Amino acid sequence: MERSDDSSEWISDEDGQQQARLAGLKLKRMCQVPGCTADLEAISKPYCTAKRICPTHVKADVIPVRNQMKRFCLQCGVLEQLSLFDYTKRSCRDSLNKRVVKHPVKRKRTTPYS
Repeated sequence: MERSDDSSEWISDEDGQQQARLAGLKLKRMCQVPGCTADLEAISKPYCTAKRICPTHVKADVIPVRNQMKRFCLQCGVLEQLSLFDYTKRSCRDSLNKRVVKHPVKRKRTTPYS
């Protein structure tokens, strides 16, 4: 827990979420990557604000988090292990497989057009 400048405000930074103990206290929306100080309100991109990650880390190939290498999955919207991705793809294998299952397979026409 961190103590802010005001005497009665406590800020918790557990699991990347910032919460204030006092009601009505407005906090800056910061990137969830440890050590990143990007202010998401200043960036004003709705996707980045909703997923709590700055555009730099959305596009990053590797993000070191707690001695693990991760990447941001655009389909899931979370930081996932680098081993779950194929090469330089931005979506993990699980989300890509789910997407393939949802879409019906296109069938080739067996009879020629008349």
